[in-house]
Amino acid sequence: MKRILLISIWAIAILPSKAQKSFGGLMFSAILDTTQSSGSINVPSSANGVAGFTYHNDSLWFDITANGLTGPITTAHIHTLTGGSIEYSLSPFINGNKIKGYLTGINLKDGSLKHFLDGEYYVNIHTPSNPNGEISGRIIPEADINYEAALTMEQAGHTNPPDKTPSGLGSFNLSQDNTKLEVNVLVNDLTSNITNAHLHYGALGISGSVAIPISQFLQGNSYHGVYDLTSLSNKAGFLDSLQHGKIYVNIHTTNFPGGEIRGQLIKSHTLSFDTWMNTAQETGTLAPATPAGAVGLCNFSVNSKGDSLWVNVQADHLSGPITGAHFHTGKAGASGGVLIGLTSFIHGNAVSGILTSANPVFTGGLTIESFVNKVLSGDIYVNMHTTLNPAGEVRGQPSSLTRKGVIYSLCNQQANSTLNGNAQGSGFVTIDRNHTNLHYGIAITNLSSTLLAAHFHDAFPGINGPVIHSLPTDSTVKGFWNDASFTSAIADKFENGEIYANFHTASNPGGEIRGQVATGDLCVISTGIKDPQHSQAFAASIYPNPVKTSATLTYTLPQKGDVSLSLYNLLGKEVQIFTHESKTAGTYSQSVDASILLDGVYLYRLTVNGNQVKTGKVIVNR
Repeated sequence: MKRILLISIWAIAILPSKAQKSFGGLMFSAILDTTQSSGSINVPSSANGVAGFTYHNDSLWFDITANGLTGPITTAHIHTLTGGSIEYSLSPFINGNKIKGYLTGINLKDGSLKHFLDGEYYVNIHTPSNPNGEISGRIIPEADINYEAALTMEQAGHTNPPDKTPSGLGSFNLSQDNTKLEVNVLVNDLTSNITNAHLHYGALGISGSVAIPISQFLQGNSYHGVYDLTSLSNKAGFLDSLQHGKIYVNIHTTNFPGGEIRGQLIKSHTLSFDTWMNTAQETGTLAPATPAGAVGLCNFSVNSKGDSLWVNVQADHLSGPITGAHFHTGKAGASGGVLIGLTSFIHGNAVSGILTSANPVFTGGLTIESFVNKVLSGDIYVNMHTTLNPAGEVRGQPSSLTRKGVIYSLCNQQANSTLNGNAQGSGFVTIDRNHTNLHYGIAITNLSSTLLAAHFHDAFPGINGPVIHSLPTDSTVKGFWNDASFTSAIADKFENGEIYANFHTASNPGGEIRGQVATGDLCVISTGIKDPQHSQAFAASIYPNPVKTSATLTYTLPQKGDVSLSLYNLLGKEVQIFTHESKTAGTYSQSVDASILLDGVYLYRLTVNGNQVKTGKVIVNR
């Protein structure tokens, strides 16, 4: 039986160590509507919603909002696609039309992450009118798709000559929006000069017409570039053939004008990684005779069960035969020890093999799960060694095809106004590794008036900023920002937490509900105070704000109680404790020392008798 610990949303406020760690991790998303629900909807409904998920270590965080439901949410679950059985209950996390919290005990080691990676789960939200589910949506990984090709003469219908072994490796990355195909191909030991290269239609062993030319990407014996699929007249047909394994790459030469080597494009596992290797990434001193054009291409993936690692490496123009190959620990520009030995998988100028957790190359307590976490953190490099350069001749830092991203909440409290409403919202964004496009989904509910406009703005929390991108004007929006206006500089702003989503209404044209696209929670959640008639008598404020070096935090208590007042960063870590004692009714002041804090946004929380009664933002900006 799976070990699943359900923690209510209240635990997030009191367990800072469980806060999201970074803009990253493994991301998943679901767009919810009535069309995906099983059976007919009993009451006419146009409800929809958005669900975002992010996975860190053994915890899966989620932020879900539904709107337009025929009634209140009664229960919510994650179901299996096959059979529809309930896998995880989300009911403890329901708060109005919002569901937010996390599950623990989900990891690669015991295989419980497998169904998420394989897209075999869906979210289902139930209401009184539709007890079997009013809206649902399939949970899919946020990742670009890798297709690998091993090129050989045999696939082209030829036999290797006695003095050569022509071969190649291709790594083709399809963007999540299906508009771009990144082409990476390295070939070696051909019998004659390259004359042309294409992607062709055709199943394994069957020749077909040209689908895409790739000769324009030729650099020596390698191909590296991005093909714009929107220029294809038969884009849908190409994507369908690619998905079903009916596309192959063909390298034509003088001796073999019809194709000397060929390889079928095969879809890799969701956890896929690749990198170009060269001499420039080596940290040591290379021998003077090292060829300037020494290069390698590495592609590997981990299956969704987390028990096998599939590795393929191709090299060209090295100073001599490969004598050793390894995965090392170390970030770009730094050297580290060997984690996984690949030397036993060397075949001429290639390295290929399937590693399992039982394989003796996994030593020192390393597991596939811990290896994946290191790769996702940028702490792994692959190195190939030669006799001339025994410490390494070509090296590369693998990066993942999974997209970096974040889930976040939208609420009235983040809008820079005096509005006190009950609007709620959830959003997610993910960005590809090359910073060329952004995928977003947002759902909001309980607006006070007609929605007029929605945008992404450029500013940190608590500050109003200019519009940088217009969003569809709807309560549920989804799409890609993938035109020329999305730049690497804008991607950096998203990753730095500098962007917010803002929804403008007729009664609040400056913005009624807002959400900072960042980790941390800037939304105040209902406190559950047992004496609501006194709740509004609690007060807290800070001046000045933003703070340069110091400020005064003033708070009012309408009654005696056990008071706790602290300052937290956006990761939920307590950075200053102001008071933790019993106090009588009255007004108190507390000095805030900002000189010991980094610039950024913080939250103060006032808790009385165990109930959070006031919270607010503190901006430190020197």
